[in-house]
Amino acid sequence: MALTTVDGFAGIDAEAQKKGIELEYKTSLGDFHIRAKFASNENSEFQQALTKHLSDADGKDLAQEYEDIVALWYDTIVVEWSTTVTVSGSTIKSTRQNFIDMMKLHPFRPVFTSFREDSSDWHKFEADKAAEYVEEAVKN
Repeated sequence: MALTTVDGFAGIDAEAQKKGIELEYKTSLGDFHIRAKFASNENSEFQQALTKHLSDADGKDLAQEYEDIVALWYDTIVVEWSTTVTVSGSTIKSTRQNFIDMMKLHPFRPVFTSFREDSSDWHKFEADKAAEYVEEAVKN
């Protein structure tokens, strides 16, 4: 018999996994809003990309490795994102490349670290607790 649950664990909320949950990060340079899917075994696209990444990682320098991880998270976890950070007074467009470029900048590396942790945190996606995060995602 495969162990699939334990007492006190309500399982992962299917709606949260499908639509993502809302995550907010504040920095001194501006805020980030990211709607994210669960970075887990339940996300087969993420698992396949991570497996491929790990098998291709040999010989890459650390800067390329970091960029590849940010891209992997963007491609498989990010549903949408926005920021209040500006460049020369202008709003930054919410594109894949801008997300990757921003997360490579030193002031925003802690945002990416927190985002990786939050999108992997089963508590935020748990069936009886994810409602507050999903409600925000549905509104947006």
